[in-house]
Order: sequence, then C-alpha cells, then structure tokens
Amino acid sequence: MTALMKYKVRIATVLCLLIVIGVNRASAQSNISLQYSMSMPLGNTSDFIGATSFRGATLDYRHRITPNVGVGFSTGWYSFYEKHDRGTYTSSDGTLSANGILYRYVNSVPVYVMGDYYFNPEKNLSPFIGVGVGITYNRLDNEIGLLRIQQDAWQFSVAPEAGIRIGIRHELSGLVSLRYNNSFDASDVDGQSYLSLNLGLMFGTY
Repeated sequence: MTALMKYKVRIATVLCLLIVIGVNRASAQSNISLQYSMSMPLGNTSDFIGATSFRGATLDYRHRITPNVGVGFSTGWYSFYEKHDRGTYTSSDGTLSANGILYRYVNSVPVYVMGDYYFNPEKNLSPFIGVGVGITYNRLDNEIGLLRIQQDAWQFSVAPEAGIRIGIRHELSGLVSLRYNNSFDASDVDGQSYLSLNLGLMFGTY
C-alpha cells in the first residue's frame, strides 16, 4: 500500500468515526449533515492545479442554541488532481529537474468550529449564512515516475458559507451551500483556497 493510499485510509477512518459520534449525539436540538462536495481551486491552489475537483465530502454537526443560531463543527476531505504532458520540469528552488509525465495532487482536510444563522428556521425553505474558524491539513504532491516531491502543513483557516435548507419531511432536509475555504501561509506551504459547492442531506431538526 502506497503512502498516499494509507493517508486516504486514515482520513476515511476518521470520517467514519466522526459520523458515528455525530449520529449518536443527534437529538431534538441538533442535526448532522452529510454532503457531496465539488470544489473549484482559487489563488495558490489554482496556480498548482487548475482543474475543478469532483472528489470531496463534507460532514457537519450543529447544536441549536437559539431558534436561529446553531454552533458545531465541520470537517471533510477534498482531493484535487491534474495530469500534465510529458516534459522537463524543474523544482521551484531550481535544484532538481526531471523529465516525464507530471501528476499533481492536493489533499485538503479542514477541521472547523462553525456558527450558522438561519433566517427562517420554521419554514421548509430556510436560507442561512455561516462561518468556520479552525485548521486545515493541506498536502501538495508532484509525481514524475518514481520521483515524488511532497509539501504538507497544518494551516490556520477560515470558511464563510451561504446556503439553503430544504425541508423534505420530519427531521430530514436537503442542503445546498457554497463554502469558501481559505488557509493562510504556513512555513512549508503557501496559503490555499477553494470554493466548494456542497449537496447533501441533513438529519435531525433545526
């Protein structure tokens, strides 16, 4: 098993554990949502990989503290990939060159403390806005043949969000949102950013 595969297995295990914890904690005053995420790279992320990602998932938990306000956490996994034509590529510091087909990957795992405000929580269509603050593990990989150059870091991050909850039936809603994930510069990795479109289901009440 490659290092990248082991990394993905560990992330999947953590997400499964969080899902179990979230479901067990769900009550009349809380909800958990599972979302499929498509992400468009921005800024430095776009400079490294320009292709939109269709590989992502988001897990959210919220506890209602007032009729309009909920707090909780959010995490997920977002994977970007791009293949470049065969050529000669030189590292950013100019110390290494290699010839071949270049594969680039970005794997991003944020962990946020979130706060949301719902404008019409009692209605089936309820727009909301929110913001998250936390840290994100970002890993950037360049691969040419057997050569791999890897950079990774935990980075301070913020994530403003806007969306709409769509009531389906008692304690089940659809969820559509846009979230801007922005990580700031760290010593080993430049700031990363991407815009995610999230489509999912919310279990529980709001």
